[in-house]
This record gives sequence, C-alpha cells and structure tokens, in this order.
Amino acid sequence: MERAIDPMALADMLGIPKDEANVLLTGGDHAYDCRCDTCREMWRMIGPDPDTGEYGPFTAEEIEAG
Repeated sequence: MERAIDPMALADMLGIPKDEANVLLTGGDHAYDCRCDTCREMWRMIGPDPDTGEYGPFTAEEIEAG
C-alpha cells in the first residue's frame, strides 16, 4: 500500500520555508472566492490563475498592496 507524502516534508524537500508552506496548505483548503488574509498571501505567492489571469477574488492592486 502506498503512503501519502507528508506535505510539510515535501515542502522541505522543495526548499519551501515552513511559514510559506503553511500559507499554501491553509489557503489551498479555503474556497476559491475566500478573501481572508491567508488567501491574499497565498495568491501573492502563487501568482495569477493561469486560466483567467486573475488572483482569485483579489484584484492585482490588492495583491500588490500586500
């Protein structure tokens, strides 16, 4: 039986700092249209949606404002 890889172990192997991995994991569990600070930071980190060119529910100005 295959075991699922621990996402934090994977982040470590990829050189992603733990605080950034936490943002990505937490924000990734939220709804696409969530506008919380964690999701804003996640969108800032990952960049725009390749299908729409948008940052989920955020404007580029909101993302740039940090």
